[in-house]
Amino acid sequence: MYKFYLQDGDLNEATSYYIDIISRALLQQGEQVEKVFSLKVISPTDKVITIQSKAFFRVWLKNPKQYIINWYQGIVPEEAMCMFEDSLSKYARKYLWRFLEYFSLCKAKGNIFVSEAMWRHYQHIYGYDKSKSYPVVYLLHGMSGTYEDYRVLGARPTAQNIVYEYNRNDMILVSFTVFTDVDGKQESDYGFSDLTARYDACENDVINALIPYINSHYSTKIGREYTGIAGYSLGGREALYLCFAHPDIFGYVGAFEPVGGVVNTGSGETLYGNRGYLLSELVKEGGEAPLLTLIVTGDEDPYCRVSSENYSRYMTEHSIDHIFYYRHGGHEAGVWNNGLYNFLRRIF
Repeated sequence: MYKFYLQDGDLNEATSYYIDIISRALLQQGEQVEKVFSLKVISPTDKVITIQSKAFFRVWLKNPKQYIINWYQGIVPEEAMCMFEDSLSKYARKYLWRFLEYFSLCKAKGNIFVSEAMWRHYQHIYGYDKSKSYPVVYLLHGMSGTYEDYRVLGARPTAQNIVYEYNRNDMILVSFTVFTDVDGKQESDYGFSDLTARYDACENDVINALIPYINSHYSTKIGREYTGIAGYSLGGREALYLCFAHPDIFGYVGAFEPVGGVVNTGSGETLYGNRGYLLSELVKEGGEAPLLTLIVTGDEDPYCRVSSENYSRYMTEHSIDHIFYYRHGGHEAGVWNNGLYNFLRRIF
């Protein structure tokens, strides 16, 4: 049984016309079709068609396992910018609808677009097509950062520009907050060495929780040749560690002004955390090196220039192919953004 779940205001001359077209097509295939206006009459075995993302979200909240098809007939976020004069109302509604649309695109069993032009619009805005599969890059922030840092760094437009400029494959970027604490403490409650230990502990979450979740909820390509990881500062240390510790999962690593301590580079650098050097060697005998390793440091970075140089020297001495370069600047966003750009344009 297919059921159109409709809300007040959904039915008008245009929507009725398209609902009739879809209904006739389903009836010709021997399906039963019904219009309903209440969630209470939807059973778990029904196949539900919604005609707006807000309705889709309501059905999904009732039963996340429900078979739902969403139909896109308008560009609601853009309409909100025209319908409301108050700036807060405009942008609040725009980004609420952006979220609802993206959520439905990801979660729906199927998507129907009122026209090819509408389909191209959603492809342009969201760039996600469930019929395709995508490589993934995991992004780690530095000390006192959050997953929001990569929005500020412009990771998404950077990736979009690379796709167009260098004819690279579309990709999924996953930015997440690295620091967590079961006691509810904040980063400021710890000294740098103890804080580093908590960043190092992200390994279990990333490998055993985050990556399986992303692969099970999104259309991803599986394998080291389709998976990259990158980070800046303390996140750069973790990116290097995770990539070299799990060569079966990650094939590409970008480290932008990384903190030292992943491996003994022979420089006598200060160790942080509670595990000493994280690895006895970057690549074990007979093991696989990353398909790409890129390290960048600011030429005036007072914190991580030396550790970045040490990593590069170690890799050279152990015949590990890598790219290392200087960018003018200190320990700052301009260097990290440049590193991200040069990393993403070389992978996939």
